[in-house]
Amino acid sequence: MDELPSLPTDDNKLTIMDVPFANQTDYRAALNAVVSAMYSGFRPAKKDIAFLAKNSGRQVAPKDVLAWVKENYPDLFK
Repeated sequence: MDELPSLPTDDNKLTIMDVPFANQTDYRAALNAVVSAMYSGFRPAKKDIAFLAKNSGRQVAPKDVLAWVKENYPDLFK
């Protein structure tokens, strides 16, 4: 199995890739989700982490997630 790339985190500052999270619960949930996805080949960009931080702890409509993905990753839709 390939080794996972490093993911810069700071448990004291509650940051992932220097993106701050509002609280420990949101930070841990995002960290667990990102690391789990990395095992399947996902390589997060800082903008992905920022999206998680901005939307942690609230429901996001699927259409809003899709709009964000289309805006940030247009090559996926060619």
